[in-house]
Amino acid sequence: MTNYHLPISMTIFTRIIKGEIPSYKVAEDDKNYAFLDINPLVKGHTLVVPKLPEPEADYIFDLTDEQLKSLMTFAKKVAKGVKAATGCKRVGVAVLGMEVNHVHVHLIPMNSEKDMLWSNPKLSLPAEEMAFISNSIAEAVETAYKKESPPFADFSFSITNHQLPITNHQMETLSSGATYIGLSSVTFHASYQALICGSAPFTRQRPSE
Repeated sequence: MTNYHLPISMTIFTRIIKGEIPSYKVAEDDKNYAFLDINPLVKGHTLVVPKLPEPEADYIFDLTDEQLKSLMTFAKKVAKGVKAATGCKRVGVAVLGMEVNHVHVHLIPMNSEKDMLWSNPKLSLPAEEMAFISNSIAEAVETAYKKESPPFADFSFSITNHQLPITNHQMETLSSGATYIGLSSVTFHASYQALICGSAPFTRQRPSE
């Protein structure tokens, strides 16, 4: 008897991630994707989904530790954008996983607990408004991400003969800063040798963009 292996059909979320179905995307990285719920509880209701191999996991606690950490860290960034764009008091988080067989996190703008009631009627918004909301959140997510990234101007400390030897933390900061500004390891070590031989303070500022 011949065994026929039927192809596993992708969920709608994977098809959205692959671009086969349009969506109102608000954010994306190499492991996760966020887009507006097409039938939101409130304006700004966003879904965050991991990019999963087939067959997709449909239960969040079936994810690996790395996948779960990546998903929730990404969701946190998106939630900050949702909050900034909608002006809500808080962003509620819900994980149900009963509607689509693909792990997903609901981010719901809240001004009261009633905004999270699943018995509430779903909204049906015109395409123009959905596009405006998604663009607003996308811009807010990008802005929030930039604010979280430490400015290179913070990479600044002084090394004098009285401070030697420098701490491991200072060395890591110095090394990461050298990498950021594009110094080769040879140049960096030469600069470091110059530092420990002299008494001039070391300060490296981020180049203006």
